[in-house]
Amino acid sequence: MNHRELLEKWGTPQPVLDGGHVRLVDVMGDDNSIVQAARISYGAGTETYRKDRGLIRYMMRHEHGTPFEMCMFKIHVKAPIEVARQWFRHRTFSYNEFSTRYSEVEGSAYRTTPDDWRRQSTANKQGSSEEAFNEYDTFRLSQIEEASLYGSERAYQALTETGVAREQARRVL
Repeated sequence: MNHRELLEKWGTPQPVLDGGHVRLVDVMGDDNSIVQAARISYGAGTETYRKDRGLIRYMMRHEHGTPFEMCMFKIHVKAPIEVARQWFRHRTFSYNEFSTRYSEVEGSAYRTTPDDWRRQSTANKQGSSEEAFNEYDTFRLSQIEEASLYGSERAYQALTETGVAREQARRVL
């Protein structure tokens, strides 16, 4: 695909999970950049479009990844904070985040659905267990979460309306 085709196909927000999205903002390089990088390895020039597609498929099947690194994508991602933090830990890219220091926070906190509540694993401090909560507990947990989110949003609003600097007010979120 070329630059224009990529932006036409992926330039609008693609919904992900509950309330998140991914959107392609810009591209540097295209299929031609990939095959040119691959052919540099053995000194051959450009080939036909059909051979280019075959070469790309071959490299994907055989996990020849470096020619694909010759392209860059700028994407806009909206994700829950726990997803973003995990993603940023395994960083192989540059990123900027929405800053609550410079912008007002919108009420867009993620809420855990009743079926998604998980117990902490007793064997793995970094993970959750497969043991499910009962219906009463999931209802109670959702109420606790909702009350906390509502309280945090109200506290943030009260602080900013009083004139507290956003970089301090955001601490209650």
